[in-house]
Amino acid sequence: MANDLRSLVFQPPEYHLLLIFLFVVFRPFLLEATDPLYRICGSTGNFTANSTYQENLSSLLSSVSSDDNITYGFYNISSGQSPDQVNGIALCRGDVALSD
Repeated sequence: MANDLRSLVFQPPEYHLLLIFLFVVFRPFLLEATDPLYRICGSTGNFTANSTYQENLSSLLSSVSSDDNITYGFYNISSGQSPDQVNGIALCRGDVALSD
């Protein structure tokens, strides 16, 4: 085990340079890949208007948007029964103020 640790720490400088190079090259792409603050989904879907599925979807969306008791930053909710069940997952961002 000690030899394994030494081999990780005392690698030739080329490996360290390669890691630095990869970090420098891919860093701009990582910074550009930030998630948008708001996401707007299309109003069309693959379901029948005025169906049980649409009622469950409307119920789920109104529940998520009106629930202010989410204190742990993650929300998982389901509405309805199979085959018309709708599932939703939300993640609250810590870098956004409540007013946003």
